[in-house]
Amino acid sequence: WSRLGVSVRVSTNHRDATAMSFHCIVPGHPPVSANAFKQVASNRWIVTLECQEAINEVVAFVTEPLEPSTALGCHIASPPFEESSG
Repeated sequence: WSRLGVSVRVSTNHRDATAMSFHCIVPGHPPVSANAFKQVASNRWIVTLECQEAINEVVAFVTEPLEPSTALGCHIASPPFEESSG
C-alpha cells in the first residue's frame, strides 16, 4: 500500500469542508471531494490518500473561484506525517 497526506490551508476561515471547493485525484482512481477532508483547524483540512500501487502523481484543484483576498496552499507529504504538519 502507498500513502500520502494532503493538507489544505486557506487564508480565510471556512466553517466546514462542504464550503471548501478543494478536491484531489490520484490518476486512475475516483476524485477525493472536499467532504473527505477532516477539518483540523479553523483554516486547515487534511486527508490521507491510500492506494494498493505506488502514488506517483496527485492532481489538486478547486471547483469554484476563490473569494477576493483569499489564498489557498496545498502541502503533500509521504509518511510519516501528522495532523500538525504542513
